[in-house]
Amino acid sequence: MKRFFIILIIIGTALSSSNNKYLGNCLLIPRHEKVPLYNSSNQLEISDYIINDTLKDDYPLITIDFIKDSLALVHVQYPMRSRKECKGWIQMKYLGTYINQADGILKIYRMPSDDSEVSFEIMNAYWGIYYPVIDAHEGWLKVVIPDDSGRIGWLHPDDQSQNPYTPSC
Repeated sequence: MKRFFIILIIIGTALSSSNNKYLGNCLLIPRHEKVPLYNSSNQLEISDYIINDTLKDDYPLITIDFIKDSLALVHVQYPMRSRKECKGWIQMKYLGTYINQADGILKIYRMPSDDSEVSFEIMNAYWGIYYPVIDAHEGWLKVVIPDDSGRIGWLHPDDQSQNPYTPSC
């Protein structure tokens, strides 16, 4: 029941974000550690911390509003409401996504556009592999492929899953 509720919140967050200008949605790195949010991009003052709350089974949903250098201005929501919503700057190294498929071929694009060429394909791609995010544009996420190949590319919004429990397909 809890997972069904979280899926509904994720869908609602995605739909409400589609009406506003945003760059993309993602998740926090899948570790149980406090990650600082800063008041400004100069990282002088910490305004809050966010965490994957594994005890309450509540994982933050993150909307990227703006990117500057290696930082992102984000809005953070907790679907189970274990913590308050917050906004601040976070280091990009803490952001990532899962893919939205159980098993199959994942297309990675050269540019964040439906008209873009496919840069490469990942065979036998499956949900559960975390893809670090290094950029975002109108729902597309630029990801690093976590196979030590050094490959990067753009992940289509339909291929992303911000559900930490299961693929959203």
